[in-house]
Amino acid sequence: MSMTASCLSSRPTGITPPIGRLLVTDWAPNQAEGDKLLFIFDGGILSREYRENIHLAPDELTVYAFHDVARVHELTVSRLARRILHGHAAPNDGTSYAAPPIAGRHCRHCLRLTWSVGARHTVGGGPRGSG
Repeated sequence: MSMTASCLSSRPTGITPPIGRLLVTDWAPNQAEGDKLLFIFDGGILSREYRENIHLAPDELTVYAFHDVARVHELTVSRLARRILHGHAAPNDGTSYAAPPIAGRHCRHCLRLTWSVGARHTVGGGPRGSG
């Protein structure tokens, strides 16, 4: 799966950095567009060479920026902030985050996908099941 993530990152950015392990799996139910499984992988820290070679595909991305994770709630909506915070914590605490079912619905694929990565998992509404 990380090979696919690497290929998918090259299309909009023009670079193919090494991609590490799966950090977050989240299920996003959407009646209008169909349910989605979302993944965050460990991309590490981009070297100067990678940063200097970013060329955005204008039909996919128009701008990019690097921000301190402490500003995540200022910069995006809460459901995305939650994913980002879990992804940021996972390399430090050795976990992979598997999002819980939403409002009594459940995704039959989520547990099979997340438990197959072989890492310890944190399941809850916030970091370390806090919210």
